[in-house]
Amino acid sequence: ERWLMQELIALANKERGINMVDTTLNGIAFQIPVAWSKSVPTEGLVTVYYCRDRTTINKVKEEAERENAGSVPSDFTEPEGQDWIVPFKLRWIKRKMAIVYGDNPEDIFNSIDLNGGGTLDRQELIAGLEALNIFLQPSETTALLEELDHDGNGEIDCDEFVNFWRAKR
Repeated sequence: ERWLMQELIALANKERGINMVDTTLNGIAFQIPVAWSKSVPTEGLVTVYYCRDRTTINKVKEEAERENAGSVPSDFTEPEGQDWIVPFKLRWIKRKMAIVYGDNPEDIFNSIDLNGGGTLDRQELIAGLEALNIFLQPSETTALLEELDHDGNGEIDCDEFVNFWRAKR
């Protein structure tokens, strides 16, 4: 795993653009230090979303084909830019909730609504998810809240949660 991180950093130094997004170390957002280009730490959980622009994606595919014909499947796709990150995170959060509690959004909402008030604010959402053993990074919590709170009042009601759950995203 550390070798892979080292390779991603080497790629980020070679490829153009902002390509390492939402990087965290042990759940805390940070920028990867220059020293990591020589050696990454041997402990701690690092998460990162690696992004490429279309030009770089095409160049990498062409180089791979040139070096090893047929190595890139004809149906291979790689997400372009950064717009895929939030939908990916939201799908991942839904999967975690479904694994823990099943596929009934009303039941999940009621399990998260610890005080039974019928709405969730940020703290109650976090506490409720943690009670289900679902732990989110701060950026994931923010993405989830932005997706859930359609009316922007800072609270999520059951209808908003159900709409999120059933959305094809």
